Amino acid sequence: MKSILFITTSAAKLDESPTGIWFEELSTPYYALLKAGFSIDICSPKGGKVPYDPRALDKENIVPSVTKFLKDEEAMQKLSKSKKISATNFDKYDAIFFPGGHGAVVDLPYDKVLAEKLGKFFDSGKLISAICHGPGGLVKAKRRDGKSIVEGLKLTAFSNAEEEAIGVTDKVPFLLESRLKELGGIYSAAKIFKENVIKDKNLITAQNPASSKAVAEAIIKYYSSAKNKF
Repeated sequence: MKSILFITTSAAKLDESPTGIWFEELSTPYYALLKAGFSIDICSPKGGKVPYDPRALDKENIVPSVTKFLKDEEAMQKLSKSKKISATNFDKYDAIFFPGGHGAVVDLPYDKVLAEKLGKFFDSGKLISAICHGPGGLVKAKRRDGKSIVEGLKLTAFSNAEEEAIGVTDKVPFLLESRLKELGGIYSAAKIFKENVIKDKNLITAQNPASSKAVAEAIIKYYSSAKNKF
């Protein structure tokens, strides 16, 4: 069985506003990957209960996978008792996935343990994937040559234009699009809030919640090819 580690934020605040994961970006890939035969674990910087942005449960943002997850005792148990990143052996997993939500740019970019483990995981050639603000987890990780793991790779993430559209440009610690470009990533975006998934080597990134299904499909496709079979 293929195994994937979901790495989430532990941050519950963005400036003075509640934040955390964006639920659809966790639940939609979760069920798509589960159906495809992946086993899934969840970890976070602090471990324990993973916070989620309350806006993600507003009526207009709830998709079927969110409703299903909230009623799924096993899934909610994983989310309420996430493992600590520091206590998680990344080597036992075949892939990593970072769900989004603004919390991911609050704590993940500053987690030194995550950066060290992720750099080694990337160097092993295994797949790393992330959606929306999830690529915030990539920004401190370095390859064995000391360069950023995103340098020279095509990628995407929540765009500066999208941050401006929702009015949080002055609240986020940094603009993710700008930071990824600074690190040498070859960033591109679709129109705001439109589906966009980019694969380059062993990195798959997705732009926003509209890409939740497509990023899971890209991960599944990656492992269905003969080259990447286990």
